[in-house]
Amino acid sequence: MCLLVYLVFRNHGVIEGLENAGQSTTSSSNGIGGGAADYVTRLTDAVTKKTDILLISKYRTEYEKAVVRADDMINLLMLEEVLSLDTNKPDMKSFVNIANLSQAKDGLNKVLKFVDKS
Repeated sequence: MCLLVYLVFRNHGVIEGLENAGQSTTSSSNGIGGGAADYVTRLTDAVTKKTDILLISKYRTEYEKAVVRADDMINLLMLEEVLSLDTNKPDMKSFVNIANLSQAKDGLNKVLKFVDKS
């Protein structure tokens, strides 16, 4: 029983992802804009880290193939959705799913353009 109480209250007051909530990244006297330069620096560092991890120039061909295969999968899912329409009682759910898949295709096109220009 004591172990259970300990486990429940051990992380009391800690919100996941917000351990540093007490440290403000903006200057309270300057408002939100006061911390903009620091934010841009942190964002630039994050982009650099992701770029270093992905190595787009080295793996461009593989990434392009992956995006094309994902596009093929979406096409197949869209076809499957169309073929599973209930002709006796059609509903909007299938059409919403098709629209969402279409948006995913647009997203993949943007990813492919990004990979190509990188």
